[in-house]
Amino acid sequence: MSAVVVAALVLSGCRLVTVGQPCRTTDLARDNTHVLVCRNGRWISTGLTVAQALRLIQNNRATTTSAAVRSEPTTTSSSPSSSTTTSTTVAPTPMTASFDFTGATQQWTVPAGVTSISVTAWGGHGGVRYYNHGVGGRGANVSGTIAVTPGAVLDLIVAGDADQHNLNAQGTAGFGGGGTGSYAGGGGGASRIQIMGSTILVVAGGGGGAGSHSDWCTNPSAGNPFEVEGGAGGDAGSDGAAGLDCFVVDSPAVQLVTGGGGRSGTPGAGGAGGDSGSMSGTSACALTGFAQQANSADNSGSGAAAHYVAGGAGGGGYQGGGAGGSGFWVDPVSGACGPPPLGTSGGGGGGASYTIGSATNVAIQLSSRTAGSNGRIIISYSI
Repeated sequence: MSAVVVAALVLSGCRLVTVGQPCRTTDLARDNTHVLVCRNGRWISTGLTVAQALRLIQNNRATTTSAAVRSEPTTTSSSPSSSTTTSTTVAPTPMTASFDFTGATQQWTVPAGVTSISVTAWGGHGGVRYYNHGVGGRGANVSGTIAVTPGAVLDLIVAGDADQHNLNAQGTAGFGGGGTGSYAGGGGGASRIQIMGSTILVVAGGGGGAGSHSDWCTNPSAGNPFEVEGGAGGDAGSDGAAGLDCFVVDSPAVQLVTGGGGRSGTPGAGGAGGDSGSMSGTSACALTGFAQQANSADNSGSGAAAHYVAGGAGGGGYQGGGAGGSGFWVDPVSGACGPPPLGTSGGGGGGASYTIGSATNVAIQLSSRTAGSNGRIIISYSI
């Protein structure tokens, strides 16, 4: 019987029962929160809440039909009081549970009788600073079939996108382990499914944040300042891009140094931070931090926060991406230097994706969800 038909019958007045109580094959009921169906003489939960059932009815106005049943041949005894026996087998009912971004950990309990689930998870998009300044990396789209235990409680983290129009000094990180940008884009969060407090089953990595742009590059033909974008954030599983080359400002003695892109996380380690380019006379810069390598991600699954100023932050993942390197200016003669908005900065590396080794039908690709729509998790199963 389809989920819509079950939902309609339950919401139209079927009685309240308790999971595990005896039932007849033709019975339909619900408990205080979920739709129940009869399997093997006992009530089991479909995992479909009454509220979800109502939404199914509202979203499925087309005519629905019950699932097909297979009838066994009818047999008749040879005794005078001839009797007929007919047996039927109810086809499994496909079910789907969808989870959208909330900014908090969600949970889902594996229904009775379910030993395998198909999952699809989308990671979060990396952020940018200001409108249309740079490009954040895309999150991953990870799918596969996972063996589960009935009654197990799964923790679900649905990724958040990093801020796409950040006007503040800090680029907001995406929920799910994205790093915080500094005058640059934050890292997108990772979507994660794991057995409560223990085994990680699936991770869809987040994209890296875009590096800071420069307002002070000189057009070599007109001599006027113009904007040059920072390095693009790395897609999930890919490195961030270095900042774009920038011409000299005001004086031939002043160099604009672009930051290197952060490295992506891998299943074995967090991504390394991008460097800040090569130059001479950097003693003063080293003291202020402009010339230091950007932060690398640790092995916690979170993307690295930007170091000091302007590098894009790493995306979250099974292992997070490293932050992009800072861009800055330097006078090779005096050793003086300064921060952005001069030299452009590198984008953060994307986070690593993962599935447990026993998973089958695994596919890892880039998400097609638009920036700002956040991640998502869908679980499909049959009862």
